[in-house]
Amino acid sequence: MTRLCSPLQHEAATVLYRAISIKPETNIIALRYTLLSLPHRAQQVRRLEVTFDTGLYDTALLCLPDLIKATTRVQHFGLFGDACRWLHSRHLCPLENTLSLRLPELRSFSTNLSPDRIPQVMLFIRAHSDIEILVLSDATTHAEGSLSDRPPLPSVHTLACLPSFFRRHEWSSGTLTHLRLYRYHLNDLRELSLAAGSGIVNLHLGSTTTTLGFDEPWTPGDIATAFPRLRLLHVQFKRPQPFLPTHPFDWRAERAAKRQQSSHLVSNFMVVWEYSREDDVALYVAAQWHEYLNKAAFDVLTKWTPYIHRIAFRHTIIPYVSVVLNEDHTQLVRTKNAYMPDDYWMSV
Repeated sequence: MTRLCSPLQHEAATVLYRAISIKPETNIIALRYTLLSLPHRAQQVRRLEVTFDTGLYDTALLCLPDLIKATTRVQHFGLFGDACRWLHSRHLCPLENTLSLRLPELRSFSTNLSPDRIPQVMLFIRAHSDIEILVLSDATTHAEGSLSDRPPLPSVHTLACLPSFFRRHEWSSGTLTHLRLYRYHLNDLRELSLAAGSGIVNLHLGSTTTTLGFDEPWTPGDIATAFPRLRLLHVQFKRPQPFLPTHPFDWRAERAAKRQQSSHLVSNFMVVWEYSREDDVALYVAAQWHEYLNKAAFDVLTKWTPYIHRIAFRHTIIPYVSVVLNEDHTQLVRTKNAYMPDDYWMSV
């Protein structure tokens, strides 16, 4: 049909070339030929994501520098190895050649390549000072260097990383609003609150390395004070049974009278408790989880409203459920949220 209708062909091509995802099975040679022979098509590409096979000398890597040179209007670039822990030295040269190139309209960059192994990753990031969204899914910082040398990333408003990366850079508290830490310690949150806490709106926390007994846990009131603009706190747990930990956050802590009278600016936020999904779970086990978390949510909301105004939780085989207190604070009002994609935190 597109061959018979030129306007339709143009519109279809515009949509098809806008976002390109290259995987090991992609015919990268054919794509390279198309984009180099049709430069107007290459200029239509706005999103380019490449996943290469670390077990092979992947053709995608050899062709990637040419693709980057052709697609100069890319706004989002993603570069991933399918198993970066096995990254071979033969991959380094084409990766370094790719990361030495510049994309003038780039606003978003995602990778699971470690700057420890490939220093050009950080050079690429710092060379693109207009990057607004930065997702380093498995990246760490350079082992060398002083914490006193903290280069700024002034345009980044959405960041996913490890605490070590956060500590190695200077952040604008008025710009950085969305942050995901894949691992953290309570001390990391203290440093975060001092460095950029006044601007954080969305905080997504992965597994904690807190040791029981060594840190005084934070209460929801402490969270609200440390992050006065916070609107969403997402916390991940890995628990084999229904359980709400008391470290690093003591969710059920009693609310001190002095906090009720505090005149300091504090936030009013939603909490998400995410537990690991399990496929083969008996319904009675899922029901036990559900009963426990409903009661826990009721206890927390009763004690910490208006600091926490809503709690959503996901566990075992049950999709996300969102709960709030009714008007007289005597019971929960529930809403099922069947779909919350992994990157929802970037837009909330």
